[in-house]
Amino acid sequence: GVDASKVTNRKIITTEELGSAGIYLGNSDVTNEANGIITVKNETSAGIYGVFDVGNHNIVNNGTIKLDNINSKTKSAGIYGNLPNTGTLTITNNKVIEADMKESAGIYAVNSLSVDALKVINNDTITLNNEKTAGIFANKSTVSNNKSIILNAAAKSSTGIFGQNNSNVTNEANGIISVTGTAGVPGLSSGIYI
Repeated sequence: GVDASKVTNRKIITTEELGSAGIYLGNSDVTNEANGIITVKNETSAGIYGVFDVGNHNIVNNGTIKLDNINSKTKSAGIYGNLPNTGTLTITNNKVIEADMKESAGIYAVNSLSVDALKVINNDTITLNNEKTAGIFANKSTVSNNKSIILNAAAKSSTGIFGQNNSNVTNEANGIISVTGTAGVPGLSSGIYI
């Protein structure tokens, strides 16, 4: 969807090509509805990929987004949002994101404006099941975790929320970040790293 479009997914989307996106957005809004299932099976790809340089926009997941664990595949994101110039972006997860692919992120947020211009809100569950993963990777963004980010035993050298470039990260009163995968080399896993 481009130029103020509104995109809704209520069914199944599977991406299998290198550098692909289940849903691509340019200055538009998207909702992955309760029955929507987006699966990523190749690297440098995203379930939802959006770049926004004008207006106020939303990416909402009410369904399931999954990064599959495929041998040798790396560096994908369940949701990728980039805010390079003007406007605002809010990324909200209200259901399930599973990051099973190595060196990948459930939500990857990149912002070149003020830290409040890009918000990431987790209201349900993000699960990490592979090494060097992040539940939420936030560059110059405001992050609120209101429910669960789970790092399972396979999530070695991983981070629940990774914030950089003056990101504002809050694990809210009902937020739980569960860290099991702490045996990674060279570093241990962590709930929040800033």
